[in-house]
Amino acid sequence: MTFCLNCMKMVSNESMIPSKMKKHLDSAHPDKKDKPLEYYQNLWNNFGKRKTLSRMVTERSKKLDKRVIASYEISQLIAETGNCHNIGESLILPAVSTIISAMTTINARGILQSIPLSNSTVSRRIDEMAEDIEEQLLLVMSKKFSL
Repeated sequence: MTFCLNCMKMVSNESMIPSKMKKHLDSAHPDKKDKPLEYYQNLWNNFGKRKTLSRMVTERSKKLDKRVIASYEISQLIAETGNCHNIGESLILPAVSTIISAMTTINARGILQSIPLSNSTVSRRIDEMAEDIEEQLLLVMSKKFSL
């Protein structure tokens, strides 16, 4: 299936005959029938740049992935220092926000608040990392000492 760039309506492949395309242009878009080729090339380029659902989901997941990675890395730092698990949201995020606002003109409050660092999240991430390390260690040991 194809579509008209002017009205974004789907048309059948049989409608791709030049005479039918001209009839559609004359009847549905009479104001655009004298437009130059560059106009339609511009329409096509803009169509290619539009945000599709898959692009929006991909962009959103990339942002979420970065925030989750940051959450894991901060959780690892918290575990390594042996601090309380709630230090992430009670000290680290406010401190980073203060540093960013003092050093730049960027308002990073929304970005920082979207990084999951609650007590339960940090605790869960530390447990997940510990389990992963244990599994990796067991895997290495089982290969090394197998009969």
